[in-house]
Amino acid sequence: MRIEMLGIHLALCGCLLATQSLTGQVALLFWAGLNHFLYRAGMAWAMHVAAPFPALNFLGWRFGINPETMDIGWKFIMAYLFVGGLAFVFIRLRQLKQVRDEAWFKHWQEKRNQGPS
Repeated sequence: MRIEMLGIHLALCGCLLATQSLTGQVALLFWAGLNHFLYRAGMAWAMHVAAPFPALNFLGWRFGINPETMDIGWKFIMAYLFVGGLAFVFIRLRQLKQVRDEAWFKHWQEKRNQGPS
């Protein structure tokens, strides 16, 4: 199981480094945050595993950090990825709407300035 997770994380890092588009990078980070949220919900509700989860216990032990501290920090990082990704998507959609509206207004002005045909 650890090998597969390592492969997923390495693939995600590779995609983040290879992706030139800021939108693509933010989408990948949002996806990572969403996956962690779903993992956390599944572990807590479906499997009834108490927090901090075994993976965080292992990482806390490995790095000499209290597992509860590691759990809180991990929650903040994942919340940042999730909320930041959502905020970016909404800002990007608003920018695209503004560009579309400006293009329509420019087209309307050109038609109006041409006069009746």
